[in-house]
Amino acid sequence: MQVTVARNAVVTDPRYVDSHLQSGVTKGQQVSDEKRPRRPASARGPKPLKTVVFALYNKVTLQDVAAPLEIFARANDFGARYRVILASPTGEAVETTSFVALNVDMPLAEVPDRIDTLIVPG
Repeated sequence: MQVTVARNAVVTDPRYVDSHLQSGVTKGQQVSDEKRPRRPASARGPKPLKTVVFALYNKVTLQDVAAPLEIFARANDFGARYRVILASPTGEAVETTSFVALNVDMPLAEVPDRIDTLIVPG
């Protein structure tokens, strides 16, 4: 989410007024430093899809996977576009230090050639 803050001021400095006469500013007039209203994000078109790969291994710490994974999931809820891939060396599920097995999407050898972010937890 992007927030734009505009400051309003009353023009009293003749140098400012003189340099902005072409835009119709007159002495004593209230002006804003905001140049133009921003278009809503939906009007700018879809954001490009970013590919994030988690390279997982046996005995990975669960929180080192779960916390960043949750961040990408929440970012997607707010309009980001992340494709998250969980991968392991063999493509098999990996065991964590907290006795939970994590399924993966593919072996590391099958990860797409072009990715945006590689995360190796730990």
